[in-house]
Amino acid sequence: MHRSQYTNARMRTPLCGVWVLLLAGLLYSVPADAARKRARQYTIKSGDALAAVAGRFGCTVWEFLDANPSIKDPNRIRIGQKLTVPKCDPKARKKRAKKRRSIQKRQRGQTGKICNWRGTQVNSTTLAKRMKIKGFRSPEKFRALIARFDLTPYPRGFWRWSRKRQRRWRASVERVERQTLYDYAGRSDKWGGWNPASTIKIYPAMAVLERLERHGLTPKAKVTFHYEKGDETFRVSDLITKAVAPSKNIAHNRLVQMAGYDGLNGDRGFFKKYGLANTYIVKAYDQSGWRARGQSASFLKTPAMTLREGRKRIRWPAKTGKKVPCYGSVCTSIGDLARFHCRLMLHEQLQPRKRRFDVPTAILHSGIRKNLRGVQLGTEHREKRVRHRGREVVLGLQKSLKGDRYMFYTKPGFARDWFSDVVYVYDSKSRTRWIVAMAGYPGRSSLNEASRVVGELIVEGAL
Repeated sequence: MHRSQYTNARMRTPLCGVWVLLLAGLLYSVPADAARKRARQYTIKSGDALAAVAGRFGCTVWEFLDANPSIKDPNRIRIGQKLTVPKCDPKARKKRAKKRRSIQKRQRGQTGKICNWRGTQVNSTTLAKRMKIKGFRSPEKFRALIARFDLTPYPRGFWRWSRKRQRRWRASVERVERQTLYDYAGRSDKWGGWNPASTIKIYPAMAVLERLERHGLTPKAKVTFHYEKGDETFRVSDLITKAVAPSKNIAHNRLVQMAGYDGLNGDRGFFKKYGLANTYIVKAYDQSGWRARGQSASFLKTPAMTLREGRKRIRWPAKTGKKVPCYGSVCTSIGDLARFHCRLMLHEQLQPRKRRFDVPTAILHSGIRKNLRGVQLGTEHREKRVRHRGREVVLGLQKSLKGDRYMFYTKPGFARDWFSDVVYVYDSKSRTRWIVAMAGYPGRSSLNEASRVVGELIVEGAL
């Protein structure tokens, strides 16, 4: 053999050995990595309960349900059933929570703000799934939106501060830190195919308060409508109270006239200003009674009005508005109702202040909030004073949200067999607030079961 050939053969020998070792290591490591990546499984044994199994692995029942979509009822698991065990160690959970907060923060900056959310911020699967696990069967045309709002936590020693210092902190620091939205099957922003009835009567009431504020007036002002058949005079605060609390249709119609057709529906109107893209008010309620007073069913033409308060006197001229793409009396969605109630009830916590309604907090509270029939529940004596009709959703929530800690502000509506309600839930012992907006068909009882199930989900921390 030539010397050079012998040298090359010696050099190739160790290289071949290295390749053999690398190949053997690769073949050995692939099954090991696959075994590590393979999800852990647990086989159900006699006497096992899902809550106990989840606790054994440091998980919650809901984490196990998310990892095992085949489970339809957490109370019905069979012996021998194999379950996937999710990763539930505290470090991983904190890491996921941190990632989720960063995503939500980025989404808020890109797709919407507090009380002005868009579709990308809404979870359209979790609510329907967890209500189904509870045994809920959706009534015909059911739609719902559940909104959770987490406020700034109180600083240490807050309750030992003086009231003046507490008010200063609330005015400058307290805000909505996060909003979480749950939509039932993606129907919350569908504005057609249902009747919102009296739930919309707070829209023109707020628009009127804003218009009065721009002219330096308060709800104590008197308004005179210059109709063709003669003048009619009313106190604005009386119209708001009658329209919001007992839901009087004629008072509501007069408030719509005060707000103005374009003032509500126009491109620069109240609804567009606050992101209520699916909302219009076009025609009068109780049209037979309204026509009997010599009025037109359409709000397109607004009569002239004169407002007086003290020595101040202001005249608003008659106007004709521009038609909008709504062919019923009213168009709105469950999502828009929830957005409006978010601004109404969380007015003080909205930052920056430009997101708030252009109305002082005191007038907002005395003008509308107090008329939403907020009732703090506790003793049986106090509950007996509550009129149950129209409060079916509140009564369903009460079955789980019990005690003096909860207060409910509600605006229900019922017409043409459609029952709807928007409820703001104030929890005095928590920094979490809720808005529950629902609509069901047919009948007033169509939301009884849904409200009870939602109350259970809130108490269990499933939302």
